[in-house]
Amino acid sequence: MSSSGVSASPMLESRASTIQSGNLVLLRIPNGDVKGVKIEKDSTVTIGRLGSFYANELIDQPYGLTFEIVDKKLKIVPPRTLQEVEDTDATNELINDGEFVQPLTIDEIQKLKVSGVHVSDMIKMQIEAHANYSLKTEYSKEKYKKRKEEKYSKSFTTIEPTLFNVCDYWFNKDQTRIRDLRPDTLSQLLNLANIRPGGRYIAIDDASGLVVAGILERMGG
Repeated sequence: MSSSGVSASPMLESRASTIQSGNLVLLRIPNGDVKGVKIEKDSTVTIGRLGSFYANELIDQPYGLTFEIVDKKLKIVPPRTLQEVEDTDATNELINDGEFVQPLTIDEIQKLKVSGVHVSDMIKMQIEAHANYSLKTEYSKEKYKKRKEEKYSKSFTTIEPTLFNVCDYWFNKDQTRIRDLRPDTLSQLLNLANIRPGGRYIAIDDASGLVVAGILERMGG
């Protein structure tokens, strides 16, 4: 049984291969933060500065895809391929970050955003205007692109609500709600208890239902 007032595990209750109406869905935004949103048919979902989109756009979509918000609709963003990463002999040693390295001003960038220029085009323009970009290593180039995406991108990735992901989400969001239970600690607990299909167990759960959810998952649902 659970002695906790608020459950942290409804994301696990109706787990399916695709997103359905009524699901609580985890979304990873460009800066790496994970947010939980409820998907209800014919509703609108708002994600802070990223804006809002129609919930119907996510229904029946598989987990793990990356979407971009465009006029409250979602556009699937294809994953990058290895061919997009170029080999280089750059070492960063000749880079001198001065005042005129990147001539695009804040006002110019704001005007680009207002005029509807796509994020990828905006980042490309900043790269072209960056005097020392070609001197960076591939790792440094990726870090630069990532910083710009975190700042301007309106995209997110859906995360499958596995026991690990849900536990990790709540550990980072509100540790006290799950009694400071880390994903690896939960795994060790279930292993030491020898939870397996066909077993009979009595559980006292004060971690918002995560322990019971883990037991049920190990027993096969």
